[in-house]
Amino acid sequence: MFNLFAKRKKELGTKKDDKTNSRLPKNASPTHYTVCFKPNLEKLTFEASVAIDVTVLENSKHLMINSVDLVMNKVIWEEDVTQNRQEPIEMTPLDKGQFELKFDPFLVPQKGQLRLNFKGSITDKKMMGFYRSKPNPNDNAYHFIAQFEPMDARRCLPCYDDPAIKAEFDVCLIIPKGKTVVGNMPIKARYNHKKTTLLEIVEFKRTPPISTFAVGFVVGNFDFVEARSRDDDIALRVYTPRGKKLQGTFALGVAAEAVTFLASYFSCQFPLPKLDFMVISDFALSSAGSWGLILSRDNNLLLDDESKASCGEKQHVALVICEEIVRQWIGNLVTPEWWNQLWVKSGVAMFISYICMEEVKSEYETSTHFVTEIFRAMHEDSLKSTYPLDTPVHSSLECEEQYDEICYKKGAALFRMLYNFIGEDHFRLGLSKYIIKYKFKNATTGDLWKCFEEASNKPISTLMNSWMNQRGYPMIRVTGKQDGRNRFIKITQEKFTFDQTGSRDIRAEGTWVIPITVTAERDPGAIIFHTLMDTKSQTIVISDIGKNDWIKFNPRVIGFYRTRYSSDMFTTLVHAIRSQNKTLEAVDRLNILDDKFAFLMSGVQGTIIEVLTLTEAFLEDDDYNVWRTVSYIFDKLLRILAYMNLEESFEHFGRYVFSRILERVGYKYLPNEHHHTKLLRPLVFLMMIKFKHREVISRCKAMSDHITSSEEEIPPELRSVLYYCAMERDEEDVVKSFIRIYKESDSVQDKKRIAKAFSAVKEPGLIKQILDFSISEDVCKPGSIDIISSLSRHKDGRALSWNFFKENIAVFKNRYGSFMASKLITVIIEGFAEESFFVDVTEYFKANLFPGTERAVQFGLENIRTNIQLIKRERNPSALRDYLDADAI
Repeated sequence: MFNLFAKRKKELGTKKDDKTNSRLPKNASPTHYTVCFKPNLEKLTFEASVAIDVTVLENSKHLMINSVDLVMNKVIWEEDVTQNRQEPIEMTPLDKGQFELKFDPFLVPQKGQLRLNFKGSITDKKMMGFYRSKPNPNDNAYHFIAQFEPMDARRCLPCYDDPAIKAEFDVCLIIPKGKTVVGNMPIKARYNHKKTTLLEIVEFKRTPPISTFAVGFVVGNFDFVEARSRDDDIALRVYTPRGKKLQGTFALGVAAEAVTFLASYFSCQFPLPKLDFMVISDFALSSAGSWGLILSRDNNLLLDDESKASCGEKQHVALVICEEIVRQWIGNLVTPEWWNQLWVKSGVAMFISYICMEEVKSEYETSTHFVTEIFRAMHEDSLKSTYPLDTPVHSSLECEEQYDEICYKKGAALFRMLYNFIGEDHFRLGLSKYIIKYKFKNATTGDLWKCFEEASNKPISTLMNSWMNQRGYPMIRVTGKQDGRNRFIKITQEKFTFDQTGSRDIRAEGTWVIPITVTAERDPGAIIFHTLMDTKSQTIVISDIGKNDWIKFNPRVIGFYRTRYSSDMFTTLVHAIRSQNKTLEAVDRLNILDDKFAFLMSGVQGTIIEVLTLTEAFLEDDDYNVWRTVSYIFDKLLRILAYMNLEESFEHFGRYVFSRILERVGYKYLPNEHHHTKLLRPLVFLMMIKFKHREVISRCKAMSDHITSSEEEIPPELRSVLYYCAMERDEEDVVKSFIRIYKESDSVQDKKRIAKAFSAVKEPGLIKQILDFSISEDVCKPGSIDIISSLSRHKDGRALSWNFFKENIAVFKNRYGSFMASKLITVIIEGFAEESFFVDVTEYFKANLFPGTERAVQFGLENIRTNIQLIKRERNPSALRDYLDADAI
């Protein structure tokens, strides 16, 4: 396979000096910044000055700082004691965002101040550094955002832009009067500019020691809602675009509960006097937690009033709020030493957010939802081009590539595994030790493991290092031999990957230290056996087990691995899934199904018919997350079968599988329904529409006819489904009506629903209209990605989206940057299942390098190859067609 990493690796080099030079030398250390910005919001420029208190640690001819696209007007070094001043004799911008100041005479070890006057630009293209965002396409008001994560502080001020170099900040802004301005700390003073009545000066209180990526501020026109946390009286605000403050009420309520809970959970009070949330429409990261100032896309914070928001939308907002607040402790108060440890703060934040949800929104019952998210990470981690969590980072582009499913969700899964390995009390104690010991400082993963070891007296470093230092994850082969009431089970670990080319070598890679847990029919849900597996193979004995009793490894999917059972053991588990009394927990039922599908995709075991036969075992299941997993698998198969001309036959089978759960959930919403029932019904409706179920389509059509012609109220849970049903007609007037609604709607949720529903459109001319609309000024940048991703969900839309991307490559480079483009590239290309597209994608990116997207392209190519190989293995498509048509409804 063409390796897109080859050129970049060559450019980076492999010598130790090349890698260490990507970070600043350690001959000087800052302790405090005084920085003042004067932005010109009309000309999109800014003038600024910064005074950095620096301790020179050794004789130095050079001081190195980070700076990108800044123009230095004047630079002065002044010694503290002698007050001697000198200007650098040379100032040289270098590669990798570094700026060299050369002094003669050289600087001696001492304290001093480096003062720089400089200017720069406010960008309205890429969403990094100091940029502007247009919250409403229908007016000319802008928000101005300074967002520095991960390595963009250097685009706004000369600084030591390294998470391991913390300092205090005093920040002031000179801005037009009447603007809302929010920073990391509360405002200390706000007063008129002496030389003009049009400007005012805003000074913020001094920050505690903080990494540069966590500094931030926003200028614009905002409304806000506010509250105070219950126990520690922290001031909380949610800032929204003008006229939308009530849409921030739900987020504010969750935040107030979450701050209080997390302070107790960590045994550490929130370290700042206030915490603000800012709604930013154009935002590259989904959310970013500057300290005391959380910036997030509008769909993560805003909700139509609660009666108009669906259960799923509320759950999404609550999870985002909880996760971002966790980062205020793990990430800002205690900061990983370098970006190779991004997975630590990301993984802890995601995992703890679900614990927090159990406290603040227990009715959502999100623990099983968490497991389905783990499965998404396992999919990406099954690719050959996956990477170890602790991966060297040498540039901002490599750092941005870390913000993916593996970093967040695999990281979260491993902390969940650790939590269960040492127990809740020891886990909380270890985290508390870590926070208290390293607050306002930096720490390494080794420091964290040591805190957990002290709390639990268990070999945490041995366990966790085996997972963070090697790529991928294991599959456990399980075979059993019955002897009376004992079962002797041989377990063997090997690396799992979708691409089995050279499979012997792949399987032999690595050995993981795996917490093995087992449950069984005699005591469902209880852990009847556990051990720490640190060898390739071992034999265990499970006692008091009948010959036909089921045994399930990895109950509740605590371990990050897949399990391949011998045929006899697998059969007993299928019987348990079919059983009316459901002795297997829902999370274990869906685990068995997801593993089976993964084995199909890899060619390790099974055929499409075998996977579909297994789904029939779930016909009497009522669990939402089980059907969410079935739907995920069916969507994947529907895309692949389109390349085998089996779509219509698969629709027959889909109607058959979903018909019974449709009967049970019904069409009517009842008072006080369970949260999961409210989520399940629209999921079933949507799948039935995709499978062309006449009654569902007829009922939804009757409701959707009112969408574009009146203001008739529609249940929020059904809106996405009805939008999809309406657009599936492929009628130009309907599509144009939804484009108009998208433009005019004040509802963030409605825009997201419409973007998803565009995936129903199949007519090429209409798809092209939607694609053109997606990159117009009427759509914010994240919205563009949503729309194009949606259109790529089926065969025809995927091909058209790919051609559109190639035709507009300059737009995607300049407007969206590598980070957002990476997400889009993978979504567009990963569903292809023909050799011609594999060749086209490969050759295109050979000829059109897009730095920072290499990993995304590689992931996409591997997915194409996996799809192609699956089709090749299905050597009897007529038998598959007969199977699909056998129970046609």
